[in-house]
Amino acid sequence: MPRDVTGRRVTDHPYTARVLEQHSFAHRNCLRVEVQLGPGNDGFGSVIWIDSEELLIRRLDARCRRGSLVIKSITTYNPVMDTSIPEQELEFAPPA
Repeated sequence: MPRDVTGRRVTDHPYTARVLEQHSFAHRNCLRVEVQLGPGNDGFGSVIWIDSEELLIRRLDARCRRGSLVIKSITTYNPVMDTSIPEQELEFAPPA
Protein backbone atom coordinates (compact mmCIF):
# COMPACT_ATOMS: atom_id res chain seq x y z
CA MET A 1 0.00 0.00 0.00
CA PRO A 2 1.51 3.35 -0.96
CA ARG A 3 2.34 5.77 1.82
CA ASP A 4 1.91 8.91 -0.28
CA VAL A 5 -1.49 10.50 -0.51
CA THR A 6 -2.12 12.75 -3.45
CA GLY A 7 -4.94 15.07 -4.35
CA ARG A 8 -5.97 18.68 -4.42
CA ARG A 9 -6.92 20.83 -1.49
CA VAL A 10 -9.84 23.19 -1.93
CA THR A 11 -7.65 25.98 -0.51
CA ASP A 12 -5.21 25.59 -3.43
CA HIS A 13 -7.79 27.04 -5.85
CA PRO A 14 -9.62 30.34 -6.08
CA TYR A 15 -13.18 30.11 -4.81
CA THR A 16 -16.14 32.29 -3.99
CA ALA A 17 -18.65 31.92 -1.20
CA ARG A 18 -21.96 33.65 -0.69
CA VAL A 19 -24.82 33.33 1.77
CA LEU A 20 -28.12 32.25 0.19
CA GLU A 21 -31.62 32.57 1.60
CA GLN A 22 -32.43 30.53 4.69
CA HIS A 23 -34.42 27.31 4.41
CA SER A 24 -35.78 24.71 6.76
CA PHE A 25 -34.24 21.24 6.76
CA ALA A 26 -35.18 18.43 9.17
CA HIS A 27 -37.35 20.92 11.10
CA ARG A 28 -34.33 23.20 11.63
CA ASN A 29 -33.80 26.70 10.27
CA CYS A 30 -30.59 26.63 8.24
CA LEU A 31 -28.24 29.18 6.75
CA ARG A 32 -27.12 28.12 3.30
CA VAL A 33 -23.65 28.97 1.98
CA GLU A 34 -22.83 28.39 -1.69
CA VAL A 35 -19.18 27.69 -2.50
CA GLN A 36 -17.90 27.75 -6.09
CA LEU A 37 -14.38 26.83 -7.13
CA GLY A 38 -12.77 28.96 -9.81
CA PRO A 39 -12.35 28.19 -13.52
CA GLY A 40 -10.79 24.87 -14.52
CA ASN A 41 -12.28 22.96 -11.61
CA ASP A 42 -14.87 20.91 -13.52
CA GLY A 43 -17.77 23.08 -12.41
CA PHE A 44 -17.35 21.95 -8.80
CA GLY A 45 -19.60 23.67 -6.30
CA SER A 46 -21.54 22.99 -3.17
CA VAL A 47 -24.20 24.39 -0.86
CA ILE A 48 -23.55 23.90 2.84
CA TRP A 49 -26.62 23.91 5.11
CA ILE A 50 -25.70 25.18 8.58
CA ASP A 51 -28.11 25.00 11.51
CA SER A 52 -28.62 28.67 12.37
CA GLU A 53 -29.06 27.98 16.08
CA GLU A 54 -26.44 25.30 16.80
CA LEU A 55 -24.03 26.21 13.95
CA LEU A 56 -23.68 22.55 12.94
CA ILE A 57 -23.61 21.27 9.36
CA ARG A 58 -26.92 19.55 8.54
CA ARG A 59 -26.60 18.97 4.80
CA LEU A 60 -24.14 19.24 1.92
CA ASP A 61 -25.31 19.50 -1.70
CA ALA A 62 -22.38 18.99 -4.08
CA ARG A 63 -22.05 18.95 -7.83
CA CYS A 64 -19.32 18.62 -10.42
CA ARG A 65 -19.17 18.39 -14.18
CA ARG A 66 -17.30 15.78 -16.22
CA GLY A 67 -17.70 16.84 -19.83
CA SER A 68 -21.42 16.92 -20.52
CA LEU A 69 -22.19 14.82 -17.41
CA VAL A 70 -23.29 16.66 -14.25
CA ILE A 71 -22.88 14.71 -11.02
CA LYS A 72 -24.95 15.79 -8.00
CA SER A 73 -24.90 14.40 -4.50
CA ILE A 74 -26.70 15.21 -1.27
CA THR A 75 -25.23 14.20 2.08
CA THR A 76 -27.28 14.70 5.25
CA TYR A 77 -26.01 14.83 8.81
CA ASN A 78 -27.66 14.46 12.18
CA PRO A 79 -25.04 16.00 14.48
CA VAL A 80 -25.43 16.00 18.25
CA MET A 81 -23.62 18.16 20.78
CA ASP A 82 -22.97 17.64 24.47
CA THR A 83 -24.00 14.01 24.61
CA SER A 84 -22.29 11.08 26.26
CA ILE A 85 -20.81 8.30 24.15
CA PRO A 86 -20.82 4.79 25.63
CA GLU A 87 -17.25 3.62 26.21
CA GLN A 88 -17.79 0.43 24.15
CA GLU A 89 -18.37 2.59 21.05
CA LEU A 90 -14.88 4.03 21.47
CA GLU A 91 -13.13 0.66 21.75
CA PHE A 92 -10.96 -0.42 18.84
CA ALA A 93 -11.57 -4.00 17.71
CA PRO A 94 -9.08 -4.85 14.93
CA PRO A 95 -10.24 -7.35 12.33
CA ALA A 96 -9.11 -10.93 12.90
